[in-house]
Amino acid sequence: MTNSRDSSRPLVGRVPHSRNAQLSGKPQKRRTLASRGIIGSPPLHHHNVASSSSSGHNTHPQVAVASSCRYRVGSRVLMVSDGKARKGSHLWVVAVVSKLEPTAGGTRVFMREVGGMDEEFKTVVPNATRHFHELDDIKAVVQQQSLDGQKSGEPFSILDAIVDRLGLYEVAALSRDFMDLLGVAGCAALFGACKTLNVATNITTSIQERIDELLREQQIDGVLTYDQNTTQTQQQQPQQQQGGAGQQQLTRRGFLVRLWWVLVKGGQWAGNKPILRLARSSGRLASLPLIITSADVLLVTADKDLYLDRPEAIRQLGECVVRVHTQRTVADEYADRFDGADPPCRYRGNEFDDGFDYSSFRDVIIDEMTEWSLRHVSHQDWRPPCAECDRICGLIDQQPPLWDGCRTIDYTLTTNRGPYRLVILHGEEEGDDLAVSIIMAKPKPWGNGSASIYLYTTEAPQPGGSGPAAFPRAVAIAHNKMGDAVRLLPNI
Repeated sequence: MTNSRDSSRPLVGRVPHSRNAQLSGKPQKRRTLASRGIIGSPPLHHHNVASSSSSGHNTHPQVAVASSCRYRVGSRVLMVSDGKARKGSHLWVVAVVSKLEPTAGGTRVFMREVGGMDEEFKTVVPNATRHFHELDDIKAVVQQQSLDGQKSGEPFSILDAIVDRLGLYEVAALSRDFMDLLGVAGCAALFGACKTLNVATNITTSIQERIDELLREQQIDGVLTYDQNTTQTQQQQPQQQQGGAGQQQLTRRGFLVRLWWVLVKGGQWAGNKPILRLARSSGRLASLPLIITSADVLLVTADKDLYLDRPEAIRQLGECVVRVHTQRTVADEYADRFDGADPPCRYRGNEFDDGFDYSSFRDVIIDEMTEWSLRHVSHQDWRPPCAECDRICGLIDQQPPLWDGCRTIDYTLTTNRGPYRLVILHGEEEGDDLAVSIIMAKPKPWGNGSASIYLYTTEAPQPGGSGPAAFPRAVAIAHNKMGDAVRLLPNI
């Protein structure tokens, strides 16, 4: 996979960690209760405001054992007000314990509202007959186990864990597709993470299954796959790179999530199937399927805004430096077949000219890929006026594709608008082990230019042969595809 760097940024907010509210000033409206009473009565929960406000982290309300000395004068508690109740609801208020009186089997507690209407409350809290135990602080638990098996100083939040692994943008981009991505089993594991942290395997498996399904749906599973050896737990601290941000090795799940994002946001990939086959038959790939690695994914997702800002074909095949045409700047000869997902491009400009205009970005890739890997078999220049020159010009002007559906690529030299046409005769089908192509050019607009035709192949020359005879398979393919147009080439 070529490493395009490309991304839009709707944001999704994090769910804040729960913190005990500091109780001061006017009582705040809370939730509706079915009846008046002390929170959790029995037993009574108490909240020490001073100790809460001085703490810089989450604290858990302590559940004490009721006894005659359980509550102290001056302790603050949360009560439900009768005097401030609206129809169908109750209001929480802060009250201070003003007096304690022993009574049979319990303690009578007198309380008065703080900072409000001085509403008074009293209740009898029975002595405890059963003991309560304090649970471990969740920080201690999370330090031992988190979603990725790493230590964390923050209380566990499943959303925070996902955001930390993916980033805010990825969560936003995937938010509508979580069900599609994880499936029923994966979502169940995700929601179950509120009760258990050991969900990594289920989620990873669900994502991998969805990626495999996506590759099959796009019909590229035979030519494109991904690294199956990325470890699930191996993690590497960010390494500072000269002039750039640190980069970390992905966990197995992190790799799969980013790969899924790249594939989904990359658009329609089926058009790359024949291109990858041509890369193999042209000798640019040692074998198929092409394996996407974690390094590819990290590079592509390094700038997601850039990735999504590019047309689909450039997201998938990018790295060539091209000037992308819009419908306002496209050359007239390519305006009638403009495709925003695979737009016309200008490529290979220099100080002498502005390069070539191509009918699409994929055409740039194919021309670049075949130009430097094919061997010359035969060529001929035909100077006008002659029937052969007119035949070549007619083949260039003919509506594509040529010769029973062969891929036909048009490009134009920008300095004089001299048109060229590349036709792939062989190499894009499954099982093709060599590439064969034709290049044709019209006479230049100035002087006594010639119309030209060339035959190229990746076939290895046969020992003892010379000229076209050294490439018997390429010659046979040319005869089969071109029909009587093969006569434009000498010795074929």
